[in-house]
Amino acid sequence: MHYLSLDTVIYRPDGLRDIVLCQYDDVMEELVTVKPSVQIQREAVIASPWMHQAARGNASLQMSFTLVRAFTTFARAHAWGLDLQEALTLHPEGVVTWLSCYYQGRPGRVRTYHATVDLAQPLPLTSDHDLGPDGPRLGSRPEDIRLPDAEGKVWAALQVSLTLTRDIS
Repeated sequence: MHYLSLDTVIYRPDGLRDIVLCQYDDVMEELVTVKPSVQIQREAVIASPWMHQAARGNASLQMSFTLVRAFTTFARAHAWGLDLQEALTLHPEGVVTWLSCYYQGRPGRVRTYHATVDLAQPLPLTSDHDLGPDGPRLGSRPEDIRLPDAEGKVWAALQVSLTLTRDIS
């Protein structure tokens, strides 16, 4: 199943130009999901049945999504996935700006986080990435994959996972 993005995610790796990973209204295979990860450190209090709990700045958010893009040729679709995988893998640390809660085309919430890339993986062009109930017409070669009513378009998918943190002051 495919969705229209409800978020914009911009990645700024150290020393490179901004990479817009997804924009509001982009076609997505998996929408942007963010899961909190809070680790509590527990220590026994000496000579007491009580436990001391403290969050020591090790809270993070796990952001993941899968986006799809249309291209005119299989080679361009394949190159897009490989180029993004290379850029994100070779520059795994940067800053993410996450725009969400859109109303009338404007984001109601803008957040900036330190980001570490956990996964950047182009997915194979298969019928699993169709954008309609009829699915793509599969040929004998990858170059023959086409979507119904989208003549001349090839679709590529990229799965992304990021760990987001903020400096605690």
